[in-house]
Order: sequence, then C-alpha cells, then structure tokens
Amino acid sequence: MLFLISLCALVLLAIHRCRRATRTIVSKVRGPPATTWYGPALDFMEKQVGEADFPWLEEYGSVVRLRVPLTLGFGDILLISDPKALRHMHQTAFKDFGANALRHAVMDLMTGPGIGTAQGLQHVRQQRVIQPGFAVADIKAQIPKFSNFAIKLVDKWSALIAADSGTSTIIDVTEWNIKFTLCCMGVAVLDYEFGALDGKDDPLMEAVETMGTMLKGGVISMSISKLVPPWVYQLVFDYSWSEKIRRMRYARELCTTFAERLVEEKTVALKEGRQRKDTMTFLFAANSTLAHTMHWLLYELARHPEYQRRLKDDVRGKQPQSTNLDSLPFLNAFVKEILRMHPVAFMVTQVPKVDTVLPLSQPITLTTGEVINQLPIPKGQNIMLKSIWGEDAHVFNPDRWLREDMQAKSSGFGMYSSLGTFLGGPKGCIGWRMAVVVLQVYAFEVASKFKFSQTEDTKKVRRHTSVFMLPKIDGKLERGICLPLVVELDDD
Repeated sequence: MLFLISLCALVLLAIHRCRRATRTIVSKVRGPPATTWYGPALDFMEKQVGEADFPWLEEYGSVVRLRVPLTLGFGDILLISDPKALRHMHQTAFKDFGANALRHAVMDLMTGPGIGTAQGLQHVRQQRVIQPGFAVADIKAQIPKFSNFAIKLVDKWSALIAADSGTSTIIDVTEWNIKFTLCCMGVAVLDYEFGALDGKDDPLMEAVETMGTMLKGGVISMSISKLVPPWVYQLVFDYSWSEKIRRMRYARELCTTFAERLVEEKTVALKEGRQRKDTMTFLFAANSTLAHTMHWLLYELARHPEYQRRLKDDVRGKQPQSTNLDSLPFLNAFVKEILRMHPVAFMVTQVPKVDTVLPLSQPITLTTGEVINQLPIPKGQNIMLKSIWGEDAHVFNPDRWLREDMQAKSSGFGMYSSLGTFLGGPKGCIGWRMAVVVLQVYAFEVASKFKFSQTEDTKKVRRHTSVFMLPKIDGKLERGICLPLVVELDDD
C-alpha cells in the first residue's frame, strides 16, 4: 500500500512538473527534433565536440532547446552562445546561478569540497583567500622553472629521436604533456617537485591522470540529474562497486593522503582543511585542462607547417626567461587560437537558483513566430554555455588575433581576450594567467627545437566527448587518449 501511495505521488509530481515545463517560454524555444526518448542529446554525446552543436546554433540561433522526452519536459536543456547572456550569468547575476547537481557531485567525488565545488559568494570568498598566490609578479618569477621543465622535456624527446633514426621518431605526446604540466603545477602551486620528467615512479601522477580520463560527459545524465536528489549521487560514489568509480575513489584517496602530508611538512597560509581540498582541485582540474590543451597545440602545429615556421621565426634568438612573452605577436596569437578552437572544458553548465530573465544581444524567434530579446528562465533550468566566434568559428586561424578590429569585436566576456575558456567574472578561473604563461613557455621551447608532422593515426584524431575534450583516434578509441606525432629535430 505504501509503495502504491509513493508511486502515485511520484507520478503526480512528474505530471505537475511536466505541465509547468510546457507552460514556460523555454518550451517554445526552437531546437532540433526529438526522434528518440533521448532526443538530440544522444547526438551530442556520440559525435565529436562541436559536430552536433555548431550546426544547431547556426540553424536555430544563439539559444537552442535540446528536448529530452525521457524526462517529461523538465529535463530539457538550453544551449546558449549569446555573449550578453553569458556575461549576465557569470558577471551581472552570478549569485543567481550554480552548477548542475550531477557536475557538482562529480567534482565533489574527484576533489572533495573546495574552490572547485564552491558556489556563489562562497566561491568568491575562497578566491580572495587564494588569489595572492596567483599574482602577476609571482607567476613571472616562475617562468625560469617552467622553462627548465620544458628544456628537460625537449631533452627527453631528443634522446628518443637519437635512439631511433637520429633525426626523427614517432612520439605519443600525451603522456609527456601530462608529466610536464604536473611538474609545473607542482612547483608553482604546491612548491613540490614531482620529478615526473625524471622517470620517478609516482603513483600520485597516475592518480591525477586517472581522474582526468575516467568519466564520460553526457547531457542525458545532466537532464536526468534533475530527478535525483544530490545525496543519491554521493551514496553511489561512496559505495558503488563500478570499476571506474572504484578507481576514482582510489585516486582521490591518493591525492588526499598527499595533500595532508604536504600540509604537515610545510608552513602554509591557509587552514589545513581548505589547503587539502584546494590542493586536490589544482592537481586534478588545473593539471588536466592544461595538459589536454597542449595536446591540441601540438596537433595544430603538426597540421599547419606554415604556422610552425612563423612561430619559430617569432621566438628565434630569444629566451623565455629574459623575454616579455606577451610581446611576441604570433606566439600569443597561436596560443589564443588554441584556447578558442579547442576549449578543453567544453561543456560548461549552469542552473538558475531562482526564476530569472536572460538578456540577449540578438533577438531569437520562438516556435510560435514571436521574436524576443530577453528570455525568462525558470528556477532549475539546465543550461549549457557555448562561446562562438563569428562565421569562421570552425576555422583554425591565428591571424584573426592580429587584426586591428579584434578589440572592437570584443564581447567583454572572459578572463583572457574575450575567450570563454576560463569563464569570466567572479566565477572565472583563478589560475588563468599561470595557464597562459605555461602554454607560452611550452610553445616557445618545443617550436624552437622540433618540427612536428602528422602520422596516419593523427589524421584520424577526433575531439572526443568526455569530462574534457580529449584526442582519440577514430576506430581505435580503446587506446584511450592518444596523439602520435612525427617529431623531428630542427637545427634551423
């Protein structure tokens, strides 16, 4: 009897939510048709990053509704690329928006409570505490260390070449990039030497890599998350016997143990609990996103020999330790275009905590034919954010950043050059300056010493949908993250 009463209550709740969902303007936003119970969300998951959503945005405009019939309407998702709406959510009204429940639970599983999972004013307060460690002067002081790690990486690749033909060899660069960024993050953020490039067998490095590649990102899960209380996720993550989740629990335990030991051995400015939690965030989020961005940097160098030559000319005869890296025009244009074209954290989600209204820079047309320039959004609506750059957004073109009209086209959103890669406003990535400097130093050193070209496998690389956008080889997805490139010594 109790079961029947509970079942009836759930059905009535579902009907109520369904009726409420169909009465909102959101239900009238245009989008691709739902031909299955999963709707177009299945296309989003199975196709490469951008392969499904770019055509949707082109056809339906800067706001697209993704229907998920399985959730009876109240799990539908809004895909938004309008810059004015993005600014509103991350700057003007940031306190009114938070993370999707599933994303919050996953981040909590990976890093524990900390700046990675804090929301609203709590996130702002934690940023203020940590911000001094990311001052411009402190980051510039780390450049010699970053350069030394890059030179060590160059030496490792040179040794592999010498052991092969003596002039070139094929290297899967992904593992090396993860080692390089772990070394950089270790000394810059934690004052800790991982020794990853010295061949040290560090289980912590394996744990960090595990965290960045285990979970499959999916908008269906995001939709269904509205039906499930957050404590259910925590219960599953704490006690599930799933191999993936067990490995992630083990990885987090390793990171936690390391962080606690680090706090015990060093004098730190933060309280122990916060230092431990934020250490795990930097180990996972910062290292993973930076390393995966470097994969795509080398991928584009290998695809564009002409850009390799221009990058080499830009840095020729200079040293990163004594050069103002921001003064190198093509180096910076190339780094910016990598961040624009290959946003590793590609699926940024937001959920309004209250009923609100999103302003739009361009009006949209509803299914009823009505044209609106602001969109009422109900509390709890799932939103995915996408930053788009004009008609040639699909083209890799560093020269766009060298045009005089770029400043005039600035959207005003983003921590760095109006890019959405690091988000913006109070919710922006606290370590964005450090990430840019590490990318500058890395591109500077590897472009100075090597030529990169594609292999047959590289030509089949796809932008794989996961927690991050990862390079995987079409037809060989079981190999995991993989980017084999021909690396050739360049004495020019």
